[in-house]
Formats: sequence, structure tokens, C-alpha cells
Amino acid sequence: MKRFLQEVVWRLSLVAALLTCASLAAWGQEPENPEEGTTEKVMHKIYTYVSPTQNVEFVNLPEEVEDGGSFTFSVLGSSTVGIYEGSNSKDDEDREYVESTSESCTMTIHNVKGAILLEIDANSIITVVDGVQYRLNPNTLTGSDLLYSNDPIPDAPESVELKTVVTADGINYDINSYWGYYNNCENVTSITLPMVYWAVNHFDLGVNTMNNMPGLKEVHARALDPGNYDGIETAFGEKDLSGVTLYVPEGYEDKYVGELWDRFGTKTTEPIVAESKIYVTGYGIKDYSPKTTANTDLISITYELEEGYVSQGPNPYEISEGANGDFSINIVTYQECVQDGLTYNMRVGMSDASVVAAALPEGNDEITIPACVVNEKDGNGYRVFVLQENAFANLVGLKKLTIEGAPTIIPGTFSGCTALEEIHCKNMVHIPWQTVISEAFPDEIKNTCVVYFPKGYLEEYQESAWGEIFANIVEEGSSIQHTVTYDLTNLTFTQEEDSITSVAQGAALEFTLMPKDTSLYTLPDSIIINDKRDHDYYDSATGKVSIPSVTENLTIIAEAVAKSITKDSTLTNVEVDKVDIVGSSESDTINVSLNGVTTPTTTVAAGTSTVLTLSGENSLGEVTNEGTLVIQAAEGATLAEGTTITNEGTLRDETGLVTSVEGSAALEIHPVDNETVEAGETATLTASAVIDEGASVTFQWQRWNEEGEEWTNVGEPVTYPQIQTKAMTQDYTDKLEVATDAAGERQYRCLITRTEPVEGTDDKEVSTTLTAYATVTVTEAPEPEPEPEPEPEPEPSYYDVTLPEVEGATIKPLGSTSVIEGGTFRFTIEIEEGYIADNLLVQANGPAITPDANGVYSVTVWGDVEIVVTGIEPDPAVGVEGVDDQSLKVWSSEGRLHIRTPQADRAYIVTFGGRVYKIQELPAGETAIPMPQGAYIIYVGGESFKISM
Repeated sequence: MKRFLQEVVWRLSLVAALLTCASLAAWGQEPENPEEGTTEKVMHKIYTYVSPTQNVEFVNLPEEVEDGGSFTFSVLGSSTVGIYEGSNSKDDEDREYVESTSESCTMTIHNVKGAILLEIDANSIITVVDGVQYRLNPNTLTGSDLLYSNDPIPDAPESVELKTVVTADGINYDINSYWGYYNNCENVTSITLPMVYWAVNHFDLGVNTMNNMPGLKEVHARALDPGNYDGIETAFGEKDLSGVTLYVPEGYEDKYVGELWDRFGTKTTEPIVAESKIYVTGYGIKDYSPKTTANTDLISITYELEEGYVSQGPNPYEISEGANGDFSINIVTYQECVQDGLTYNMRVGMSDASVVAAALPEGNDEITIPACVVNEKDGNGYRVFVLQENAFANLVGLKKLTIEGAPTIIPGTFSGCTALEEIHCKNMVHIPWQTVISEAFPDEIKNTCVVYFPKGYLEEYQESAWGEIFANIVEEGSSIQHTVTYDLTNLTFTQEEDSITSVAQGAALEFTLMPKDTSLYTLPDSIIINDKRDHDYYDSATGKVSIPSVTENLTIIAEAVAKSITKDSTLTNVEVDKVDIVGSSESDTINVSLNGVTTPTTTVAAGTSTVLTLSGENSLGEVTNEGTLVIQAAEGATLAEGTTITNEGTLRDETGLVTSVEGSAALEIHPVDNETVEAGETATLTASAVIDEGASVTFQWQRWNEEGEEWTNVGEPVTYPQIQTKAMTQDYTDKLEVATDAAGERQYRCLITRTEPVEGTDDKEVSTTLTAYATVTVTEAPEPEPEPEPEPEPEPSYYDVTLPEVEGATIKPLGSTSVIEGGTFRFTIEIEEGYIADNLLVQANGPAITPDANGVYSVTVWGDVEIVVTGIEPDPAVGVEGVDDQSLKVWSSEGRLHIRTPQADRAYIVTFGGRVYKIQELPAGETAIPMPQGAYIIYVGGESFKISM
């Protein structure tokens, strides 16, 4: 992860150039000043960065420029100027070269919409070290190479050793490519390829960089892994290597295998060198002299940095595979700078800076991240390009954040910043890797924090990852309104205007609740605000709700607490904490109607007589009766599953919805099945009950009298006597025979009662009566059905057989391909000259079939049949050639990236973090590239491929 954070700072700009065009934004609106009635001008600062090795002068350069304005300046000593606006490269159409020579230029920059950084990079240094000409890169001290030469080197030695590091002016430079400096030299007989360690270095060999060395007799390869030589497969071109001897490290010969290495006439080994010189590259290294170390399996290199320099790399640097010669390790170093509570790491040799730590100034709750920052040590301006992981972590007091540029935001950057209320983004860019934003901010603020963007860009940011993550996005100068939704049960507001449905960001919300019916309900102890039970903002004594600052949409849920019911009452479509019915005496019956009521408990107190009438769907929870309770129901009423009843008084259910009651007179009944009979037949209705062992139960059948609109008894009640058994419960049934004489429906019910005395009393008892309903439907006797006519004989069915056309074979049907159901279809297969059928497979609708002794295949047909013939191939003995698939293909295998292309091309290898890892020239055919572990995107031939190594 650290290596990615280092590299993304100075390579992400190249990725953006390859993958997408950055879209720059204006933050230069001119806000109104309501107090003075004037318009405040927005100005943008101008910064400069000059590489330490450059000697240039800026002329007529202003310190700042008005938003949307232009400025003209000159540069003496250089004609190459990098122009960045708000952290990103300035659009080409906004640059105008007035005059330009190799030593100076005059330029006009138009339409300034952000902080401007003018960058003068260091040019490559052409120098000679030990008689060899090199091109060195003073910016990063890496990426240097030997200069290419078309002409033979006149004083080239016979034995050449390629270096991976040179020292110039006391500083080490990493050499990681060779482009044919010694090619065309006839007197070179031996060339040594350097030691390469992939984790800290690599070595690129250009195409045909060693193809024209006629005197070459020896190649010495010192790498312990030949895969670390990039481009080695094409470096020798078509050169005949049969007369060249390849020397490889002793013990590593099994790694030097493959098409290229097998082209050498002789392959032999040579001992690994005893010692290596390891050079440290990077600015600010205290000692650039090489570290001499014995070549062991583990090499540890310690380095020191000059004062003011820091590095995110390991120290000591450990190399686990050992070495076989001199090489370099590159240390990315930074200068550290602290300004306005932000700690910056300035990349030495480049104009990029990253924020690595942050602290809130005392007494302040906001931070501004500038687009550019000046390093007080060298006076240069640096683009604030990356906000490092956890840089702002746990700044719990941070409420307002302003981002002036467009830095890359790493996951975890703002973790723990749970008090953030405002984020002001002053620049408009298209962020290639937007998914990291979702991991940069804490989840707690994503519905509360308001993100402000420049006017004119709201829609673009709403459609970006910012819009997906943050619920509140508005333009600068606008306010955001939060909706307030109420879910109140048996509550209302003291006044109608207290029902506030919209509140501005940061404004207070106040209202007062009261019960709808103060005779039935009281105020709740607490309310729920956005799924969290709240006691801080709510006063249960007065019902007042007071939220001092609204930062998100609100859903407020509150439910009044039900009082005990002491008189006739009706509850409709309510959810209450309880239904508690309490009367003064059993002689005064309380009539309670429940319609759509949900409650966890329903209680009828002792000494209370109640008629409970149900309509709609009710969920009464745990029902306890200690008085006298009659349950009735309107048509269509239901009782929700989960309602349980315990009876310790007198209970009579007339609804048929109750089938089980617990308590001293526990009783369970089963529904009576409805019956349908023809007129003149007898219907039998069966009622059943389950009671405790030793108890008794009484059955009383009744029929509905439509004329009198009442239930009348049918027969006498039947009581089953107490019978002692070993069973824990007893199951009793009682039947009613119903004679019928005419069509119609008849309604019946059975009242099933269990009564038990209360222990310790002479006259008190517990009685439970449940009701089971049934309908007897009487139909007219049907007319006798006529004799059915005989069915006609079915016509025979025919099915199709489909034969394939197969190259190299002739398939002949022996008869028609339309076959009667159950018939047999036959065919033969003749193999044509030039083809073989060693792997012949014949299938009929899937299963394989085989021929008889005469070579005839047979299939019994019960439906449409498809014949499939495979395994017929060209006979290699008569020269039938295969066809190579030379289409574009990308894959990974054994630590290497393989690319096959039909013609020469170029591949861009980009990490998922956005860094261009490598640009690879490709010849026609297959190219294998060693790769470290990771995930990559490969762009080649106009296509992109995702590869995991």
C-alpha cells in the first residue's frame, strides 16, 4: 500500500492523460455581499516550481489573477513550461505561445479558473562516465539509460559489462534500460547483462539492441531470475546465436529455459560473485558511496537521510533473494513541511506534494486544503496531489472542510471525522478512481454532511461517486432543506402550524406533542428519531421536542401510551402499548369495540364484565381474563396469529376465531368440517375437544334460525363424564346427524364448555366456552350422465431426424428422415480421403450410438432426433495443416504476463491504483513479461483486459 501511495503522487497524471481527459472546474463565482451590496472578486494565486538543476527567471509574472481572466509572462532560460490549474494540467486551448525559442518563451494563459502552478522541470543530463555516454534523469534519479548510437563506438572494449547504476557529481543514478549503445561494434566479443532484482529495479532491453554484434562470442547473464530482463526475448532479434556461449549463475540454470535461451549454441554456468556493491539512489541520501556486502540469501542495507528529508520506504532495506553483482535501490524521499496544521511531504525532484497528517488549529473547527502550497525551504510551489491514508483520521472536532484543488483521496483519509457538517469542493474534475471516495469518509456523515460544489456542476457531481455516497449535494451559495416526516400513533400537535415538514440545514426544529384522546392515552416516555430512541431532545412531561441543529432528513416516530379502559370505548386502527379493561363491578358491562388494533397485552380485570366486539384484523397479543369476557365479531373480522388467551374467570367466545385457551379451564377445540350433500342425504357434523385428564366437557349444538334471527338449540347438551386415564389429555368428540330434504345452506355451531371450581371456594368457578361453526350445503341430485361416445383411433405421429454436415465425411440416410413414432431410422458414415476418425463420436439427442457389423447406425424414433458427429480430423500424414490462432489475446501464467498480437503494437500496463506500471513495445506474435503480484489493466490493440498476477 505504501509503495502505491508513493508512486500515485508522481505517476497519476500520466494515467489521467492516457485514460481520460480531466475536466477542470471554476470555483470563481462572485458571491453577493448583502451587507455592502457589492460583488466580491475571486482571485487565484500563481505559483512557480523550478527544478534544483535549472537556472531560469520569470518575467512579468503576477502574484494572482482574477477568475476567468488572462495573464502574460516570460521565462528566461527555458522554453518548456508545465502549466497546472487546481492540481491538474491546464487545457491546451487555454495556452497561447506568443514567442518561443530554445532559451526563452513568452506565453499567455487564458480563462483562469483555479490556482496556477508553472513548472520548469530539469532537462536530461548528458554525461560521460568511465568513457561511456549516459542520459541521466535528475528529477527522480531513475529511468536513466545509455544513449543509443547508430555508429560503432570507436574505442569500444572487447568485453562490455552493462551497469545498473552510475555516479555523477556525487549522486547515484539508476540505469534501467539499454537501447543498443554497443550494437554495431564488431570488436565486442563479450557482453555482461547486469544483476537485476525486480523488487527494487528492473532492466529494459530494447528491440534489436544486440542483433548486430558480429564478433559476439559470450553472453554473461547475472540475474538470478531472467524474467527481470524486460524485452530480452526481442533484444537479439533474428541473430544467429548458435556460435555464442551463454553463461548463467550457478544453481539457476533451470530458470534460463525457453525459446530465446535455447537458441544459444552452448549454455554453461559460472559461480555467483562473492560480493556486490549496492548503491542507494534518491535525493537527501547522506552517503552515496556503495555498500559492499557478501552475497547471501538475505541482504540488509541501511541508509541515512540528510536533515529535512523523510522517506516512507523501509530502513533497513532487505533483499531476500540475494544478489550476483552490483545494482541499485531507489529510495523515494520527501521534504517535510508543516503549514496551517497540515503536514506535507514534497516529492524531491518533482512538483507534487501529499498531505500526510493534519491537526486542527486551536479554537478552530475547519481546515482548508489548498490546490498548491509553497515549500519554505526551497521557495517552490507544489501541487497538493494526494491526501494520504489516515492523514485526517480522528479529527473529531473538524466540522468544515474546503478542498481547493483536485487531490487524489486515499481510502481511510477522513476516518473518524464524524463531526463533519460541510465539505466545499472548489474545483471540478473527472476523478478516474471514484470508488476510493466511498472508503475515505466515515459512514456516520454520509446522510448528514452537506457537500457544496461550484455552480454549473451540480448535475455532474450528483451522477459521480460523490452523488452516490453523500445524500446532500448542493451548489455553492445554495441552502439545503431537510424533510421532516412524522409517524405518530394516537398523538397530534398542540397547534396545526407545529407540523413542520421542511427545515433548513443547521436550523432548529421545535414542536409539541399531545394525545389525540386524553381520556385513553398519555404522552410517551420517549420518541424515536431516525431509528434511534431519543430522550435528549424530548421532554416527556410536556411533550415538547427541541432539536437545536438539523443536519439530515428526519423521521420522527412517537406513540401515545394507552390508559386503562373504564367505560364503553372504541379503538380503531391504532397500535397501543396495552388494552387494559377495568370496571367497577360485574353488573356494569363495558362494551369495547376493536377495529384494526395491535397491542402486546389485553387484560380484563377481576370483577369486570366486558363484551369485546372485533372487526377488521386485530392482534391482541397475550390476552388475560380474570373477570367475565364475551368475545363477538363482525363479519370478516380476523384475529392475528400469535394472539394467546389465558382464562381465570368466565370466558365465552362466539367468534369461532379462538380454538385454544390456557388457564384453570384450559380447552382446545378443532374446527368442524363443512359438509356438502345431495337433497335427501344425511350430513354428519363432528365437533372435538381436548381437555386435561380428569376434566369434563359439554357439547351443545345450535342451528341458526333465519326467521327469528337467533341461534336455537338442537337437542340436549351432552356432557362427557370424568374418566380417569393414564393419558395427560383427553380427546372427546360429539356428532350431529343432519337430515336434508331440499337444496340450500344451513348454519350450525357447537358450544363447547369446560367448567372447573376454584380451589378454596364454595361457589366460584372458571368457565371456558369456545364455539365451532359449520355450514351444511344441500344440492339437488344431478341428472344421470349419458354414455360417452367411443374415442376415434389416433392418427400415427411422424418425427424428423436431422443429420449434420461434417467436414471430411459423408452421412447417408437409408430411407426417409421423416419416421413414424416407434420406427427405426438407419444411416451410414463414409470417411473421405485425407481424414481420419480415430476419435469418432456419434450421438443421438445426447447418448452415443454405435454401428452394427455392416457399419449401419440405427435409432428408434420417439420424437424429433438430432444426430451429432464429432472426432473427424484431417490426416496429418497427407499434410493437412492446422491454423494458428493469431488473434489478440492477453493472459497470465507463472508470474508472467503473456500478450499475443497479430502485428507489432504497444501495450500500456496500468495498476488498479491508477499508475502506469509499464509501456511495452510488442512485436508480432507472443510476448512474455515478468510481473510482480497485483491486479492490472492492460490496454492494447484498442482493447482493455483486467489481469491478476
